[in-house]
Amino acid sequence: MTFLGFSGLVNFITCISIAIFVIFRNIKSPLNISFFNLNFSVALYSFGYLFWQLARNETQALFWFKILVVGIILINITYLYFVFHFLGIINRKRNLLRICTFINFIFIVLNLSSRLYTHLEPRYNLGFWPVRASIQSWFLAGSYCIFSYLSSILVLAMLLWILLVIKRSQNI
Repeated sequence: MTFLGFSGLVNFITCISIAIFVIFRNIKSPLNISFFNLNFSVALYSFGYLFWQLARNETQALFWFKILVVGIILINITYLYFVFHFLGIINRKRNLLRICTFINFIFIVLNLSSRLYTHLEPRYNLGFWPVRASIQSWFLAGSYCIFSYLSSILVLAMLLWILLVIKRSQNI
């Protein structure tokens, strides 16, 4: 097993363990459910990544690469749900979530039909790597936009929380 494959195994075990721990703490909490879904998505990605790295031929590698890309796509939407639950703005963002879920569903279909990449080929003596198709740029741009948007929301929420703590400490 290569170091890359081993990292996928460690990531899978860690994420699935955290997901199970959190969901059993409070199985009815929407925040816990969204955190479970996020960790499960990362675990799916890691599971696919592990076996993609272990693949001995292009057919095996392609199957596991499709699994890991499904995980990547699901990470986008589950991260969105988790951040909105965490910040308590889930109800205000339902329309955005529906649109993003639909777009991610389209990308899952494109992935499973091998439209995001043309084929896999051996590279860098590190197994089989995808040769991306032009449509994959749209997926990458969309993923970048989602993560940039969520990161800015989280940074703003953190700054507001820090200001609130400072204000409370000055009033004491």
